[in-house]
Amino acid sequence: MRKEEALIVAKSYLAELQEECPVPISFDEEITEEFSIGFVFFYNTVEYWKNRDFTKSLAGNEPLLVRKDFGGVEVLPSHQSVKRSIDELMSNI
Repeated sequence: MRKEEALIVAKSYLAELQEECPVPISFDEEITEEFSIGFVFFYNTVEYWKNRDFTKSLAGNEPLLVRKDFGGVEVLPSHQSVKRSIDELMSNI
């Protein structure tokens, strides 16, 4: 799976999240991280991405991993680094 395909999957997942979120949310595609297992997308409010103003930021928004092998979305915990989360997932495969 290429990044463009993973982004389509991630945007679909984000659309579901948007239904429950009272403010517009989006990804910053420039900070997407690629790992052998998949792509990690980071979302926040549109207002936050415009100015990086933390007062406009979401709390507890967890990174989304789109797996390269089957295109599924896994929500990574926000209490640890993305690398650690990926390492833990890789050790369970």
